Amino acid sequence: MNSKQILRTTAMLLVLAPTLAAAQQLEQNTAATETDTTQTAEADSSTKARSEETKTDQNSGPKDGDFKPSEEISEDFPVPLPSDI
Repeated sequence: MNSKQILRTTAMLLVLAPTLAAAQQLEQNTAATETDTTQTAEADSSTKARSEETKTDQNSGPKDGDFKPSEEISEDFPVPLPSDI
């Protein structure tokens, strides 16, 4: 091979390398999308079941409208700031 053929081949590789990388990434994304679609369908069915349970739980809550926290909230104490700021 002479130097012109080597330069031409190198230039073609540099030009086509991003195209090949994009094609490979597209194939990986397509495969991942198919897997995600299957997982999303399964998640949707479980989400529907949870939402039905949540609706039932909401209906069984206190009827008087008062909020009753499940945890006690601690009070934050003030911290003095340096006066030279």
